[in-house]
Amino acid sequence: MTADDTPPAGTVASAAPPLWLRIALVIVAAIETLNALSDFPGIFYEWNHTEPLVIFAQRLTTAKIALAPLFAGAALVYASIARVRYAIAALAVLALLRWLVEIPSLFIHGLELSATGPGLFMFAWWFIYPLIGVTALALAYRNRRLVLAGALVSLPTLAGIAMVVIFAIGVMIYGF
Repeated sequence: MTADDTPPAGTVASAAPPLWLRIALVIVAAIETLNALSDFPGIFYEWNHTEPLVIFAQRLTTAKIALAPLFAGAALVYASIARVRYAIAALAVLALLRWLVEIPSLFIHGLELSATGPGLFMFAWWFIYPLIGVTALALAYRNRRLVLAGALVSLPTLAGIAMVVIFAIGVMIYGF
């Protein structure tokens, strides 16, 4: 172990994470990096809102758009050089950042929960994803159960891909 990989005091070093976890994290981080970079031009757009809460939400979103490529890129680099703990931490912080930015929409639109597909997604967005982010961040910090932490931090990305695939299938079947 190098000095960078030394676990925090009071923790036990776990075995090296499997290669497939590293590959999976590289793929997830690459998807997140591409997504963050595709959103980046939105940082320069001014929506001209007049309500203070909506202006605040726009500024938070702009900050998220600016920070997302940094965290996603860091996760990609860390996963590529076998620093799985740091890759998991970067992806967990990115998930928490996405959740934090959406908090003003609670005050603008309300909770919007229902028993439909989008309602279940909103439930996961507001209640499950933050728990996933915090849990993965804690596991990565403690250097424990990195496979579980990697799986947890990959769930929001995989859910987003699944939603795009389901939408595409619906468009192919029923048209747009």
